[in-house]
Amino acid sequence: MPARPLPTLLVAALVGLGASACSSTEQPSATTVTPDRPVIQPGAPGEASTTHTGPIAIPVEQPTDADVLFVKSMIVHHAQAIEMVDLAEDGLEDRQVVALAERIRAAQGPEVGAMAAWLAEQDELVPPEAADVGVDVEALGGELGARPRGGGHAHATGGQETMAGMASPEQLERLGSARGQEADLLFLELMTAHHEGALDMIDQHGAGGLDVRAREMADEMSVEQTAEIGRMAELRDRILG
Repeated sequence: MPARPLPTLLVAALVGLGASACSSTEQPSATTVTPDRPVIQPGAPGEASTTHTGPIAIPVEQPTDADVLFVKSMIVHHAQAIEMVDLAEDGLEDRQVVALAERIRAAQGPEVGAMAAWLAEQDELVPPEAADVGVDVEALGGELGARPRGGGHAHATGGQETMAGMASPEQLERLGSARGQEADLLFLELMTAHHEGALDMIDQHGAGGLDVRAREMADEMSVEQTAEIGRMAELRDRILG
C-alpha cells in the first residue's frame, strides 16, 4: 500500500522535533527529513495510525506562473501607491490624512523590497518600479527587467495600465496639483480605489498561487489594506461632515 501524503500539521511537527533535511540548490520537488524520534501519522477514518522512524520525503510546492505574475504586478501596484503619496503630500491638509499617507509609504516600501527579494530568489527579473521606490535590486542578487517603450511609470508599465485600481495619468496630475480639502478627498478616493484593486489582485492570486511565501505576503497585504480602506472611509465621512 502506498504511503499516504503527510498532512501539513505533521510536517510542522517534524520541524519542531528537530528533523534534519537534505535538499539541493535547484529547488527540488521534494525534500527528505529524518525525525530524531518516531513520529505518528494519524490514519484516515477507519484506518490505523502509522509510525514513521526513518527518512520521510515531503513534497515541496514550486512557485507557479500565477505566483510570479502576482508578485511582479504587485510591485508595480505598490510603486504607484508610493508615487501617489509623493504627489499628494505637499497638498494634503488634514493631519490624519497626512499620517495615513505616511503609513502607506512606510509599509509598502519594505513590501516592495520583500517582493523584489523573492523574485531574485526565483531568478526572475524584477520590475524597474522597485528601483524607482528605492530598492537596491542588485544588492538583493536580482536583475531589473527592461522598462517598456516610452519610459512610463507605474500606471503604464508592461501594458498594465488597466491593472485593477491603478490611477490614470490624468488622475495623478490632478492629485499632484490639488491643495487643501480637495487634495485630502481626492487622495482618499484614489487610494481607496487603489487598495480595492489590490484586494482583487490578491483574490485572483489565491486561485492559482502555490508558493507559501507569496501567499503569506498576499495575506498580510489583504489584512493591511482592508483595514486602511475602512480607515479612509472614516476620514472621508469626517471631512465631509
